[in-house]
Amino acid sequence: MPVEPMNILVVDDSMTVRRTIRDELEHGGYDVVEAADGIEALIKSAEAPPPALITLDIEMPKLNGFDTCKKLRKEHYARFFTRSRDGQVPIIFVTGNDTIQDRNRGFELGAADFITKPFEKGEILAAVNKMLKPESSLQDLVALVVDDSTVARRIVSEALQREGLTVVEAEDGMHAFEIMESKMAEIDIVITDLMMPRMDGMELCRKIRNHPDIPHLPIIFLTGAEDQSQLLEIFKAGATDYLVKPFLKEELLARLSVQLERIQLNRRELRAADELKDLEHMKDDLLAVCTHDLYLPMNGVLESADLLLEKDYLKPVDLEIVTRIKTSIAKLQRVLYDILDLSEVETEKADELADILSQEEDVPQRGTPTSTGGAGLKTETEESREILEDEDIFDRNELMERVDGDEDFAKELLVIFMEDTLSQMEKLNQALKDKDPAQVEHQAHTIKGSSANIGARRLTDTAFEMEMTGKDGDIESARALMKKLEKEFEKLRRTLSYPES
Repeated sequence: MPVEPMNILVVDDSMTVRRTIRDELEHGGYDVVEAADGIEALIKSAEAPPPALITLDIEMPKLNGFDTCKKLRKEHYARFFTRSRDGQVPIIFVTGNDTIQDRNRGFELGAADFITKPFEKGEILAAVNKMLKPESSLQDLVALVVDDSTVARRIVSEALQREGLTVVEAEDGMHAFEIMESKMAEIDIVITDLMMPRMDGMELCRKIRNHPDIPHLPIIFLTGAEDQSQLLEIFKAGATDYLVKPFLKEELLARLSVQLERIQLNRRELRAADELKDLEHMKDDLLAVCTHDLYLPMNGVLESADLLLEKDYLKPVDLEIVTRIKTSIAKLQRVLYDILDLSEVETEKADELADILSQEEDVPQRGTPTSTGGAGLKTETEESREILEDEDIFDRNELMERVDGDEDFAKELLVIFMEDTLSQMEKLNQALKDKDPAQVEHQAHTIKGSSANIGARRLTDTAFEMEMTGKDGDIESARALMKKLEKEFEKLRRTLSYPES
């Protein structure tokens, strides 16, 4: 069944620019609808079928590009874009006034890209194809994301899924290893938190490294730890790489790309080895057939020659000719046998190559870091955290950057965070009642990681302080910090306008 062309809405008050973009996009297989200003663009957006992408000029009469973009992001218009993820139709600004200020404003409104007029031939089509027909080399890969924080798992999973990976989630190491035992052949990379209940990241890493079928699987740790001794312990357990929380999405994807490219290279080598083996077997079969077809007639010639040599009526010259023919045929048979022997040797070499490639993964050896990370191994002095001001209760810009400007996902993430943190704080209070410093350390560590991921800086700092008291076994100090933690959480709740439980 032929694929229906996608509609592109081209908005510009210049007919010449609209026609130029239209010709380029139609040549690329898209259907194009034009609008001369923002008002007309809003009307065309609501018509069926809705556009899959919009190119938008900034300086236009009646309604400029920024205001048009802002309206298109509202629920009234977003409901029409059923093809687009969460109603967020991709918008590419095409403008002759490309400034840093305009770019910042455009990206805040959810722009996907900026193109400056006059644009090069093919530039518009390339940008549209990148949005609507992405060529991801990661679509056949599967990542296992392990973290006891629902918020942290969602952030990592969302980033990977946008790159085309299939993601499987687990809330702790024990659950992750159960998944691996049932889907061992499917998992290509593991991304795990360090501190988790039941089975932590180090124990999970050791179990994977000791398993005979997956000893070389890439394992990337996500950790709040930055002291050198603990990071060295991670690599001793078999880590491939690590990232310190909170981290940027680009940093995570950069680290993953290195490992995933190695996996794909290994797969290509295995496929090449299999193809070589098939070709060698094909050649072997062909030579066997040819040799067999030649062998029988040659045997007939040799037998006839023997009969002729027994006759007494042949002249000496005739006997000499028959003898030469017999000798030549015998030599030819030996050559054919040699060819068969050579093909068998080459086939064995291809088999050996395939066996070697199937056993060796081109990934870093155990305990060998591929990089020191963006921050490197820090000293205790560098671990000190600055005291943040009251306005740093919640950094919305940090959260929006982490979710690529996706408002709906950010709202969903905050709801998950608040519910999850309430649960974690109940467990933390119980740990204080039980005088269990290890559990205090773990619960505070979980709250610290989640709050850092959404940009709740003061809550992050307080959870970090409590984590350290748990690590030191100081329950009395932890009880005092619990009041501060609850106070910071209440401030955050009011800032986010989240209802009381």
